[in-house]
Amino acid sequence: MNPSYSFLVPLTSWAWAHHIGWRPLVLVTQGVQKLVRHAAVWAGAEVLEVPHGGWPAKTLMQVARILSAAALEHDDDVLTTSDADMLPLGAAYFNALNMSQADVHVQGFHEAALPYKQYPICYVTMTAGTWRRVMNISRGQNLTTAMAALLRNGMPWEYDQILLYNASQAPGVRVKLYDGFSSQRRHNLPSRDCAHDPGCVQGTFIDSHLPRPTFTKTMWPRLRTLLANMMDNATLEYFDKYRAAFVETIMRGDDVAQNMVDRRWGDYS
Repeated sequence: MNPSYSFLVPLTSWAWAHHIGWRPLVLVTQGVQKLVRHAAVWAGAEVLEVPHGGWPAKTLMQVARILSAAALEHDDDVLTTSDADMLPLGAAYFNALNMSQADVHVQGFHEAALPYKQYPICYVTMTAGTWRRVMNISRGQNLTTAMAALLRNGMPWEYDQILLYNASQAPGVRVKLYDGFSSQRRHNLPSRDCAHDPGCVQGTFIDSHLPRPTFTKTMWPRLRTLLANMMDNATLEYFDKYRAAFVETIMRGDDVAQNMVDRRWGDYS
């Protein structure tokens, strides 16, 4: 997994667990650092490793998440899809869903995706029972087995979004599109204290599409400013230590494939 993504996993996990109040289910491949896994569990996530089976990790993770309802026990559990670099901010938005209004809730809908017959993966929400019915999987089914029917050579980057769109067009599946979402997404990080940025956390923003990498000397203080409005000091200190340890693994080359480390990212320390 690219370090610029994997670094964010514990941070977004914490936001889902403690700021939004949802239990994160994090899917990882074998190459994800132990440091990241341990920090994600500390942050409140359940971490599930998906065997790669020779497929590219990025494609594997995209397909695995739309089949992850196989790992949930109860049909009425609610599952939404997301990315590691999407920091959820709007607790009211995510917790106001009336699941009885539709089977498939496309909360991150953008009309630009429709001509391509895709549903944006951030965020598609269903009950576990509906996920299993729509994606034609069963409770407890092995993810590797479930993915075998979907994985193929030459898959486009948006393959999961295409699969999800196609599966949702089945007869009897009710889809609700939540329009206007894009105007409520933050696409940058604060450069100063959030006191001067009223929409930083509790305002109009639903989420923040985090730039990458955020562990560098330049970007970490800006991300930390955003996090400081969500976390207490003890939690911030934990993630300061996590960030320092993550940077050290990159500098030493431990647990990180060096061909994934882009030296243009600048000064880590």
